[in-house]
Amino acid sequence: MSANPQPAASTERATPPGGRRSFAIMRPNELPPDVLRWSSAQEKGKLRRAWHLAVVKEYGTRNRLLRLAWAVFELAATDGFASAGDGYLAAETGLQLKNVQLGLTQLHRAGAIVRVHVPENGGLRRRIYLSKTIINRHLGTPQRRGYSYPPAQGGRDTPHGGGTERRGASLPFVSVN
Repeated sequence: MSANPQPAASTERATPPGGRRSFAIMRPNELPPDVLRWSSAQEKGKLRRAWHLAVVKEYGTRNRLLRLAWAVFELAATDGFASAGDGYLAAETGLQLKNVQLGLTQLHRAGAIVRVHVPENGGLRRRIYLSKTIINRHLGTPQRRGYSYPPAQGGRDTPHGGGTERRGASLPFVSVN
């Protein structure tokens, strides 16, 4: 993902045979509007960490959704999106296929992921992106001991050595605009 401006997202939608649901179709070089975008490895790490923390905050007690979110998170690490099919995600997470499908729908509707389809080899291939919507929803959400999420620039470091010694740098504020 680069700092170059991306073309406007297509609004084309398609309905698969049977007419059960519709999905967005985009050109391969387009990015959906609410996905995580970065211009450096450092920014990528900060945004992915913020997404990870927001998902934990939102789904901390929902095992199925966390397992699915972590699988998508790991598969999206290289290209910025996961293109795994439902069957692969089921094998990766140990979930039943129907639970993968339900979980992806829940994550999509909650703003944790963005699902689109792109033309590829005469057909359509699904891409699952990490969404900034869930991060925006949890910005400033109180965490343990009064910390805000994510911590403001210059926040407190993790205590070490019995709670008095502090090492390392704090997680800086992440902007997802």
